[in-house]
Amino acid sequence: MVKERHSHIFQNNQLLTLSRSESVAPVEVTRRLTLRHVQSDFKTNALSTRNLVYCDDDVNSMLSSLCCVFMVAQAFALCPVRGITGRRAEDLSFTWRSIRVFYTIVVILALVVSLGFSFTWFLIVGFTFTTSGAIMFYVTGLTCCVLFLKLATKWPEVAMLWQQTEHNQIRYGYPTNLRLKIRAMTAVILTLALVEYVLSNANRMYIASQCSTGTFDLVRRYIMVTHRHVFGVIGYTTFMALFTSIVSVISSFYWSYADMFIMLVSIALASRFRLLNYHLKEVRGKVMPECFWRSAREDYNALSHLTSSVDSCVSSIVLLCFATNLFFICQQLLNSINRSLNTIQIVYFYVSFGYLLLRTIAMALYAASIYDESRVAKEVLYAVPAHSYQVEVHRFLIQVATDNVALTGLNFFPVTRTVLLTLAGTIVTYEVVLVQFGTTSDSSSSNMTALCLDLTTVHYIQ
Repeated sequence: MVKERHSHIFQNNQLLTLSRSESVAPVEVTRRLTLRHVQSDFKTNALSTRNLVYCDDDVNSMLSSLCCVFMVAQAFALCPVRGITGRRAEDLSFTWRSIRVFYTIVVILALVVSLGFSFTWFLIVGFTFTTSGAIMFYVTGLTCCVLFLKLATKWPEVAMLWQQTEHNQIRYGYPTNLRLKIRAMTAVILTLALVEYVLSNANRMYIASQCSTGTFDLVRRYIMVTHRHVFGVIGYTTFMALFTSIVSVISSFYWSYADMFIMLVSIALASRFRLLNYHLKEVRGKVMPECFWRSAREDYNALSHLTSSVDSCVSSIVLLCFATNLFFICQQLLNSINRSLNTIQIVYFYVSFGYLLLRTIAMALYAASIYDESRVAKEVLYAVPAHSYQVEVHRFLIQVATDNVALTGLNFFPVTRTVLLTLAGTIVTYEVVLVQFGTTSDSSSSNMTALCLDLTTVHYIQ
């Protein structure tokens, strides 16, 4: 109480001294003293935040939140980084001499073999949408595996930068329930992918059942229908059936996981911008000292640099996701023109097409949220009072208005909400062309008689 009384007396003396020594208007005197109060409060808050005790293993930090995501990835030979369960970024490391990398290389070789069969089958039967789909499927899996291997070589450095950014901005805290959101998103996406995969195999099992004569023959016919690009080139063997089935499961997982990974990384990055924006909105329209705006601008610049570093690692994966999703959407649209579909095929088509569209839209929106959150600071800067518009405010505003803080598709395009309009325009144009020319899909999968005859040729039975 005594200290507060002395403080008020000192401030009143400052007011009298300032008004007597300078010919300053009373309003200006009040503004200057208010600014001094804010400066003292800001310094007090800054000193108190420096004394905050933080934990390196906070459950909502980037390392803890994405730990389960990398564990799932490494089960399928993606991102072979050591120390993913560690509490600090210093625990992460990458070395070529490890079991994880060996596992990844084995899967890459298996995908190369499957891709080779796809190209050989393409040369044998010629161009059809079925052959092009098989080639695209394994090209996507192989490219995804290679790109995540490349990401693994850079991820320890990115994680170190991310951890340093979190510690430097510890006064903002950690995102609320980030780990819970990421785990829930992972569970939902993988469950939907599993449902789509089961329906896809149920559709193929139905096709195989029309040509089988027994239980064992049904399994063999199912594998032949699923992997026609392999057993159309060589004879059926149990080893090749097991090999192609495993590779097909891995490739199907890669197709969904790449989109999911971009979503989750985008959520984590956008949450860091959201924390900064929340504290900026608290001072909207208030008189703040120049040191406050300098600190906020430096924090924004650090997040911008972090986004750029992450983008340098994942931009190729972003481009792969958009390219493959657009291809398979067009493939599904082509299949929709085929009117000779049974009930199982109709259910599979709507579920698969709906899941593909939903996943593509979600991936684009989550990736675009980084750009959206990076622009929120403009609203606060525009609301700064005219008499407190300072150099740091101007620099901050110029940086927010001119920088494109966003993930990119290998620097070909930034991922913003306008990307969805571009995708929609491309899809609508493709559908109009299909309707105009009356193109029908490959009838070999819908014509059971032709398919059964195809499965009993010398190429399959030995």
